[in-house]
Amino acid sequence: MSVLITGAASGLGAALTNIAIKRGHSVTGIDHDWTSLEKTHPENLLQIDADLSDLKTLVGLSATISAQAPYKAVFHNAAVSASGRFEDIPAKAHQRLIDINVTAPLLMTQQLLQQGALERGSTFIFIASLSVQVGYPGAASYAASKATIANYAQSLRKALRREGINVLVVYPGPMQTAQAERHAPIGAKSETRMDAKEAADLIWEAVDKGKKELIPGATNRLFAIAGKLMPSALNHAMRKIIYEKLDGSVY
Repeated sequence: MSVLITGAASGLGAALTNIAIKRGHSVTGIDHDWTSLEKTHPENLLQIDADLSDLKTLVGLSATISAQAPYKAVFHNAAVSASGRFEDIPAKAHQRLIDINVTAPLLMTQQLLQQGALERGSTFIFIASLSVQVGYPGAASYAASKATIANYAQSLRKALRREGINVLVVYPGPMQTAQAERHAPIGAKSETRMDAKEAADLIWEAVDKGKKELIPGATNRLFAIAGKLMPSALNHAMRKIIYEKLDGSVY
C-alpha cells in the first residue's frame, strides 16, 4: 500500500518515513530539502521537492500525488514555527506558518478526497501539538495553527465516518529534532525531549489500532491533564520555562 507523508525528510517526518519503508509501504514524501534524510534512496520512496507555502505548488502537486493512490495513510506532518515576541515577528513569517501548517493540509485533503485517493480502512493523520492543551508562550501563531488543524481534523472525522476513513489527531510534545532545537529557549536540554523515532512508532501503532487521538508519552499526557485542570498555573509555569528564556525571535 502507498503512504503519503509531508515534511518527510527530517525530524518526525523522517522517522515516519523510515518506519513506513521498513513495513514495505511505497512512500510518497514531500519536503523542500531532502539533504537531511538518511543517505539511502530505496525504490519505494518517491521524493517530491516542494514548498508547501506556495498555493501554485499545492495545485500543481495534485496530479503527482493522485498518481500514487490509493493511500493507506496520509500524514500531514510538515510544519514550521515562529518563536519570540509575537509583535516582533514579521507578518510574512506568520503568514508562511499559516500557509504550511493550516492551508496546505486543508487543500491537500480536499484534493485527495476529490480524487478518491483513500479507500475504506485508510487514515488521515494530522500532527497537531501538545500546545493545544498546555499553551505555548512565545509561539502564539504556531499554537494557533495547531489548534486550528486539530479542530478541523475533529470535524473532518465526523464527515468521513460513513466512508470508513479514520482521522487520527496527534499531539506530540517537544522532540529531539532540529526544529525543536532551533526554537528552544536558552538552557533547554535536548535529552529531556522525546526521541522522534519513539514518537513515530507510537503514531504508527495508533494508526494500526484505528485510534482517534494520541498524546505520545506519559509525561506529555500528564502535561495535557494539568492543562485542563489548572490552566492558569501551567501557563504561568510555561511562561517561566519558555517565554522568559527566549533569546530574540526565530522564524
